[in-house]
Amino acid sequence: MSRPELSISFRSEPNEKILQETAKTVGKYGFDVISVYEDLGDQSPMYPLLTLAKHSTAARLGPACVVVPKYRTMEPIIGDIARLDSIRSGKAYLGLASGAWMEQVGIKPATVNQLKEAAGVSRYLLEKRDDGFNGEYYKVKPGFKVNYPTPNTKVPLLIGAWGERMAALAGEIADEIKVGGSANPLMVDIIRRRVNVGTERANRKPEDIGIVLGAVTVVDENREKALYIARRRAVVYIDVIGDKDPTAMADFPEEIAAIKTAMFHGDVGGAVQHLPDNLTRRFLFAGTPKDIIKQTEEIFAQGATRVEFGSPHGINGIEGIRLLGEKVLPYFGK
Repeated sequence: MSRPELSISFRSEPNEKILQETAKTVGKYGFDVISVYEDLGDQSPMYPLLTLAKHSTAARLGPACVVVPKYRTMEPIIGDIARLDSIRSGKAYLGLASGAWMEQVGIKPATVNQLKEAAGVSRYLLEKRDDGFNGEYYKVKPGFKVNYPTPNTKVPLLIGAWGERMAALAGEIADEIKVGGSANPLMVDIIRRRVNVGTERANRKPEDIGIVLGAVTVVDENREKALYIARRRAVVYIDVIGDKDPTAMADFPEEIAAIKTAMFHGDVGGAVQHLPDNLTRRFLFAGTPKDIIKQTEEIFAQGATRVEFGSPHGINGIEGIRLLGEKVLPYFGK
């Protein structure tokens, strides 16, 4: 990519009025990418994406990320990607991830091989091939093709990952890797080295794959109010991914352990008491527009190609989007 990009992401919004207002607000600003993520328990990301697409001029739109184990066949999500592309031709992308919190519904997260196969069968279906796909996890009999138009151009693939093997897979087959839940500049070099294992294996150039850091964002002109909301969000994520960031584990081992213990007992308030602001900002974008700009600059300086600002965006969601659109994006020339 020729220049760093800024994007915005959302949870699937069930309230139609809020969704429409959000879509109209986002459409006023020049975000490079718009994403809707599919965490366990969320509704499908596709209806919000279709609504956002109608109001947006973003370069790309897509799900970040589809939880692979939820789909026994990838055909339903491919149909959604094709529909998204029909609204914004050549703008759809596909994000895939192994999934988090899956044990709560008795499903195992996808293995590296399963995610690789999911990407392969997705490409197979999008290309409307009919010679058959015979994988371990996904099978398509020869002769079967989907009954709808598919994109004329290659749909970019994003893989959501933290770990070494999944990052290496991204280096092999993806256009981007997203480190979901990280706002830590120090993670960029770590992920790049992990990705490069895969790019070397596939004889690709390191610059063939972009590195995206995306995290919950709380921006407000009142820093303390923003941090108050952010801390309560941060402990939920640190409980799950805190030990995936080796720099955070090295610098804050006692704090992360205490947060995990408190969260195990359902004590969010107790977890927050163990959370210093500089640990919060490893996992969230939080503070005033100037604070967000500083965090973003530091991430780009380490070589990230895209930063994604996640929900709720602010103490008030619409106001948070406005601050990002009017105070953060212009700083970066957008």
